[in-house]
Amino acid sequence: MPVLSVFASDVLLDEIIRRGFFSAFTGALWLLFAIAILRLFKVKNPAVKHVFYALALLKGFVALVREQPLFTQSRGAISVFLQFPNPGAILQDLPEVGTRFFRGSSSIAFGPGVVVLASTVIFLLWRFLAFMRFQRLIQAAPEIDRRDNTVFFAILDRVVEKARVVYPKVISINSNNAPFTVGLKRPVIAFSPALINQLGEEEVAAVLAHEVAHIARRDYLYHWPIVAMRDVLFFSPLTYIIYRRLSFERERACDDFSAKLCNPLMLAKSLVRVAEINEAGPAVGLVRAFAPQSFLSRTGESYFSLRVMKLIDSKPSAPLARQGRALFLLGAGIFVYVEIHVAAFINGSRIIFS
Repeated sequence: MPVLSVFASDVLLDEIIRRGFFSAFTGALWLLFAIAILRLFKVKNPAVKHVFYALALLKGFVALVREQPLFTQSRGAISVFLQFPNPGAILQDLPEVGTRFFRGSSSIAFGPGVVVLASTVIFLLWRFLAFMRFQRLIQAAPEIDRRDNTVFFAILDRVVEKARVVYPKVISINSNNAPFTVGLKRPVIAFSPALINQLGEEEVAAVLAHEVAHIARRDYLYHWPIVAMRDVLFFSPLTYIIYRRLSFERERACDDFSAKLCNPLMLAKSLVRVAEINEAGPAVGLVRAFAPQSFLSRTGESYFSLRVMKLIDSKPSAPLARQGRALFLLGAGIFVYVEIHVAAFINGSRIIFS
């Protein structure tokens, strides 16, 4: 019975590491493809870039939970890369137990499996509990009183009417990551009291235009699957690279949309002004972890500076021309077909594609 349990643990550990490797490899492959196709066709539209980076994250997630045709019958070639050292060769007094790819000892082989599984479960449980605390924080936050902030709501009314979106709930939250837009059934805009008191009317209009752009794009809904995939793929460093690119392109897409609702130069000025005000504000870890960081992203000054410069120096990104869209879709379709339908069979020196 102990031998069987050790064998099962080894096989499970083998499968976890193999799936994790394929997930990271697939995510990297699609990230490189996204960068290549976007640069090849000189795509500048941030909404299109956002879709491609989201696709790279999604493919990494799918590779973790489902067998990929490209790798189904190539396990033997990859197994050498995944092999662990054989502790049984060092500790001769411990009986060896063989698995498909790994070789371990009866007293050690069970340990790595338990550690990997326990660490994964603990991390995901911790993230889930943190998400529930974030939801309680949003639900417990007081709504901003319309009677005490007539100018603020008059501006919001105009922006919502112009953008033709559902009217959001507006809450007050004292965090240096505000403002941001979240929600499940109904969008919620979180605003800090400091911003309401210190921003001018035109600056408030620019800020609200950006938040309303998130509602128009339904980012408050699409954000949660992306966060879930980010947390499930926590083991891959590429996940955080893709997530940062996703966040940046999402903010750029909202900048483009809000440029139709307000002056882009005023939006750029508001970005800098909000950054200055928020420097003195308190940090809320839950907000930073789960909010879309909609108006101001603190993940990197280079991204923030680039957003401001693009608002100042360039016009909103135009959609792709008809020929560009056709080539873009053709290239994407070919790659998807190859990725899904090609299976590699490694037989000695021969590689057969079907």
